[in-house]
Amino acid sequence: PNETHAIEEYEIFRNAINPDAFKIPAFFTIGNWEGEPGWVGETNMTLARNLRKKFLPNPDNTTYPEGGSEHEDYYAFTWGNALFIVQNI
Repeated sequence: PNETHAIEEYEIFRNAINPDAFKIPAFFTIGNWEGEPGWVGETNMTLARNLRKKFLPNPDNTTYPEGGSEHEDYYAFTWGNALFIVQNI
């Protein structure tokens, strides 16, 4: 409902993840738009997007040659001979 509440929720989430989890590759994607659908209004969408990118940064459109979104809500990368595609659908 507001920035303070959102920050508290992200901090709870990050603290719930084992600290060792950040020593291994972890690739996140947003689900069910995480407060970022166009119908919530530009102000709320921007707030949700900026907080998500602060607490759960993802690759953007410049990170991998396979591409991605400037908003870090979808991306693709190659690891060995496998192509990974992470989508926001």
